[in-house]
Amino acid sequence: MNEIEVRGAISQITGVDFQIREPDSIDRAHVGMTRWFVVCREVLDIGKVPYVNVVWADKHDRIWLESITIGDSLEWIEQHYGDRGLVGAQKMDLTDFPKPEVLEEFANRFPKVLRHLEKYEGILREASSKYGIHLEMRYQTSKERISLRLAATISENETSTRSQHVAIKGAVEAMKDVYDKISIYEAGIV
Repeated sequence: MNEIEVRGAISQITGVDFQIREPDSIDRAHVGMTRWFVVCREVLDIGKVPYVNVVWADKHDRIWLESITIGDSLEWIEQHYGDRGLVGAQKMDLTDFPKPEVLEEFANRFPKVLRHLEKYEGILREASSKYGIHLEMRYQTSKERISLRLAATISENETSTRSQHVAIKGAVEAMKDVYDKISIYEAGIV
């Protein structure tokens, strides 16, 4: 599927208007080389489908669906460790998160936040298995911050446009399920 077909499919599946746009430098910093970008058009519509905010294709013939940011390490560090935790976070370099050595240091300093991340990853694994869709957490990192987004990938090498449409629909359903379960977890209902 090309960007026009994907835009039509994602708009139909979500009931929200998406638009094609060229990736900018911020996009490239987050996702690397992209072939095209399809984004939720209206700010007010983002709240209707927070579990899929952007769709893009990489140079390896994969279509990616991503949510809005669903978590932020600094918010969780402040919540669990207060100002001292924030000072500790400023002394770390999280740029290479989740590489093992960075993850280990992060876990030693902020075990409660790591448990938060592990819970999210567990919800993702369960949904990925349930729906048969590749789901993962996308970590957007800077020196002292980790932001999280849900992501699903679909191979563009599907045999037909129809099967890709079905795969996109399945990915959207899986991402909604994960987003809803994370929201319930965050609300403390679980």
